[in-house]
Amino acid sequence: MQRELGREREKVKEARRKEASFSRELASLENDLKAKAKLLKDQEGKLRGSSQRIARLSKDIGATEARLQRTRTLLRQRLRAMYKQGRLGYVRVLLSAEDVSSAGRRLKYLSVLAAQDQRLIKVHNASLTEFSQKRTEFERYKKEVAETTEKATATRAQIVEEQRKYRVLLAKVREEKTGYLAAVKELEKSAKDLQALVVRLQSEEERQRRASRSAPKREGSRGGRVGKEEETTLDIRDDGRFERLRGKLPWPANGALASTFGRQEHPRFRTVTFNRGIEITAPEGRNIVAVAEGTVVYADWFKGYGRLIILDHGSGYFTLYAHGADLLVNVGDAVSSGQVIAKVGDSGSLEGPQLYFELRHKGKPQDPLAWLQPR
Repeated sequence: MQRELGREREKVKEARRKEASFSRELASLENDLKAKAKLLKDQEGKLRGSSQRIARLSKDIGATEARLQRTRTLLRQRLRAMYKQGRLGYVRVLLSAEDVSSAGRRLKYLSVLAAQDQRLIKVHNASLTEFSQKRTEFERYKKEVAETTEKATATRAQIVEEQRKYRVLLAKVREEKTGYLAAVKELEKSAKDLQALVVRLQSEEERQRRASRSAPKREGSRGGRVGKEEETTLDIRDDGRFERLRGKLPWPANGALASTFGRQEHPRFRTVTFNRGIEITAPEGRNIVAVAEGTVVYADWFKGYGRLIILDHGSGYFTLYAHGADLLVNVGDAVSSGQVIAKVGDSGSLEGPQLYFELRHKGKPQDPLAWLQPR
């Protein structure tokens, strides 16, 4: 049985390690997906900007080409006219004038014509330069769009793959969560069983107390001595002294506080459980001591808690010590405050060697930290 329990505990520990690994990998994938989604958004924004720039450049290039075409046509016409006139064409125009006034007008006309030709050539050259620049810019943006499109396609493929991995991991984590919830359900059942045990023990204590209170009267009527001794013992356990120990009890084991009393939320699954005691992590074999004098009313294995000791301190107060390695007391033993009653172990524990400690009053769990000495 012990070997089987040990194997099951190892399986649970391995499952927890895998769960932690899945959790880290899932968080890493979530971060990668966010980063790649942002990268894709930036790439798509760049694509839109480049595409809009290309559209404007295409329009500008079309307008520049139209201007070039017009200046080419005009230049061709001028060149044909100049060719027809020959090298001495301008001289002949001037010499054919009938008078000086006519020659002056013709000279002015030729000057204006030459200036127009120069402007036409300048416009043509400027249009050529602009066309060349816009074509170069157009090709650069076209190349940039192609490269960005390729990168965006690769990013989308990566996102699809990482989303697939995320879904696979999420399914595994959900499977782990199902197992975790089943374990929680089992622990809650064990807690209910423990509650029933404490209630039964308390009822037994009250029955015995009533019986003990009536016994001295019966014995006293016969002049017996036993009734007086029992009455003295009862006074010690029922005089309310335990209530006065609030905040003064010694710690049941020397170790690190692993969990506190009350509402506990799982860090990843966000499931909520109620912790009825505290857990103290300590090396296996370390002493577990009674926090106050009392009587051992339970010392045995209890499902979900491993080796368990319950002490009755009277007045409805009980303390519980779980996950022990060795139990050093038996049912019916009277123990004193600070007496070693067990050794720290991991029986029934899924978290390794530790002590689970509860303090109850009339069956209701109390916060042990309110009763133990401040550290």
